[in-house]
Amino acid sequence: MIHLEIQNQKEDKFENRIYFYNYRIRVRYEENVFSLVVYGDTDPDWQPSKYKEVRCNKNKSTFEFATVKLSNLGRRLTVARNKGNPVAWVIDAHLAAQKTINNLLERYQLKREIIRDLFQRGMPVGKVSKILGLIDWLLILPEDLKNQLDIELQAQQKTNTMIPISRFELAVLEQGIEKGRQEGRQEGNRKKAQEDVLDVLETRFGEVSDRVREQVQSLTDAIELKRLLRRAILVSDLNSFSAELVVIVG
Repeated sequence: MIHLEIQNQKEDKFENRIYFYNYRIRVRYEENVFSLVVYGDTDPDWQPSKYKEVRCNKNKSTFEFATVKLSNLGRRLTVARNKGNPVAWVIDAHLAAQKTINNLLERYQLKREIIRDLFQRGMPVGKVSKILGLIDWLLILPEDLKNQLDIELQAQQKTNTMIPISRFELAVLEQGIEKGRQEGRQEGNRKKAQEDVLDVLETRFGEVSDRVREQVQSLTDAIELKRLLRRAILVSDLNSFSAELVVIVG
């Protein structure tokens, strides 16, 4: 069984959480668990890969887990791109988004380069549309730069500096991009609603258990999350909230 964790920001005692997640999954499913952490943060020196605890004398625990740092992939990312692995362009967009958080003009330029490279690969339209949707979600541009990029890409198609696309294919791509935007907005709204609930609980009652956190993050229905936020504000204690949460999650 694989336990995959994607971490995009530095977190104190993060390795402790990976150890406990691995342990709990192993106990619950009675299976060997391989933990892999993908670090997508911006700190080049932060990449925990080991949990170590010394209780007393020789009584100690050590747990090592596999890690990947996106910002350190370097040549491996180039190899993946040359093999047509779509994840490579998504990682490119993720790294570009981090690099250009305060520079929209540079973001425009990097997004243009990523899309150009993607078109030059001659991938099936269905695959390209899905990747474009993710790139568009990760590298958000203001409306004026977005329109400028669309015009430039269309112009390049006319001059044959990019692989030509039929009108039908272009329509499919546009639908894919719009679908990606909608899915991205829905995902963002869902995560925001979950975080709101957890923030209220932590503000009122202090640290929230991993079980409660996991149960809240398992909910996807917007109405349920909104109702849960109200309960987090009104309940008298964390145990009462946990009891209501169990009923909702089932």
